[in-house]
Amino acid sequence: MRSVRLPRRTFLRGLGGTAVALPLLDAMLGDHGDALAHGGAIPLRYLLLFGGFALGCDSGPLPNNVVPAQTGPDYPLGPGIAPFGDYDDVRQQITVISGLSIPTQTVFGQPIPPGGRGINFHAHTNPLFTGTSSLTPAPGESHDYRVTNWSSDQKVADAIGTDTNFKSLQYRAQALLYNSGVGPYNRDLMSWRLDRPGDPEPLYPVASPRQAYDTLFLGFVPDDPIEAAKKAFDLEKRKSVLDVVDRRMGGMVDRLGAADKAKLQEHFDKIRNLEDLLDNLPPDQTGACTQLPDPGEDPALGGAFGGDDPNAYDVNAGYSGEATRIRVFSDLLHMALVCDLTRVATFMHTMMQSFMNVEPFTGHQFAMHDMSHNGQTVNYDDVIAWHMDHYAYLVAKLRDTPEGAGTLLDSCAVVYLTEAGGGYSYENGSAFSAHSTDNMAMFIAGGAGGLVRGQHIVAPNGANHPSNVLISAMHAVGVEEDLGDVEGYIPELFA
Repeated sequence: MRSVRLPRRTFLRGLGGTAVALPLLDAMLGDHGDALAHGGAIPLRYLLLFGGFALGCDSGPLPNNVVPAQTGPDYPLGPGIAPFGDYDDVRQQITVISGLSIPTQTVFGQPIPPGGRGINFHAHTNPLFTGTSSLTPAPGESHDYRVTNWSSDQKVADAIGTDTNFKSLQYRAQALLYNSGVGPYNRDLMSWRLDRPGDPEPLYPVASPRQAYDTLFLGFVPDDPIEAAKKAFDLEKRKSVLDVVDRRMGGMVDRLGAADKAKLQEHFDKIRNLEDLLDNLPPDQTGACTQLPDPGEDPALGGAFGGDDPNAYDVNAGYSGEATRIRVFSDLLHMALVCDLTRVATFMHTMMQSFMNVEPFTGHQFAMHDMSHNGQTVNYDDVIAWHMDHYAYLVAKLRDTPEGAGTLLDSCAVVYLTEAGGGYSYENGSAFSAHSTDNMAMFIAGGAGGLVRGQHIVAPNGANHPSNVLISAMHAVGVEEDLGDVEGYIPELFA
């Protein structure tokens, strides 16, 4: 029997009355460790990860490289998802959902289906992350890349993220676009808010592990007295700089027009938020919650390829140590959940239409996007497996972290979304193309809301949009809403 009972909404108080949530302590749990001592459930967490790849190459139809040949438990592992068998068979925690599709405009100029995309590929960020149909391109244009609605993570953040230091986190491992011939066109983003009608606000991901580490562990105090004193001095220096900015901005606002006032106020609010973080006391470093070792400086940035041309391949371009970056971000994200610094996050492994150089970790001399069109699926499987290994690594860390009577993974919904599947291309009439949102698959792990684990499920007709999986994950963490144009969850994802 515990001698002290603490409410889950117990806060530490920082300077100026700033409140900081504590990690889940034993004193906050009931006797059986499966609920909070003062009533209510252990907090839920929502994570959305993304990889900018299709499930195969233009070279031919998809084998069972990603989608298992059998449904149900203990599904067979093709080469694309072979890492699920590692980490003490983490496959038992990961459910594969196949048979997914984003509906496609079949003739240019015809209406775009609800929740669907235009005939031209690589402009489907809107249906992919918000469940809302792509916009019809303006006359003379072939694409419209705009995003017009909420992303699922921000709907969830408003519901379950308000008690933590960070309402949500956004990370990205791919450091740069790596193609000098195209712009990002929202391909580097996963999160949007729609606080003002018709004006979605993108939430830009942190692409520097160094920056992410400094922000996450800003208030943690080193054990070494000399290092602790140095950190205290650095924090005070940052506060004094922000204070000067604060005063200068205050004198500027009245002299600006309405539009500039709104922009400056938004910037001002972000600075105030940084000031609050500097004042925050760190979480109580109890049990699994601890400051991670300093990751050091970020790996060096690599240069861009000359264009979307496999003949322009340069072994020295297109790579910024992403294998290191993705592992550091995974560890940071895990600890952010352990310490209850956040309950909602997005993590982009690679961008949409990723031009990252895959040679450093596969040995195949291709930029990733070019490989999907000019390579062979038998080699492309190594690229897919690289992404899946990092997903499996994070899921295993959550599974192996005790919390209450179970594990941290028990309270999570951890979804992995990919850019494409493989099938007929309405762009060029090809019988099989990586530029297809047919035959897509997604992955979900965790026990939040009674999610099933370790199954292969084929999405039912009428609920086979990727957003139906996101809606299911939202429901699992208690947010019973639909997403954009798409309605309904997938009952088969729940036990």
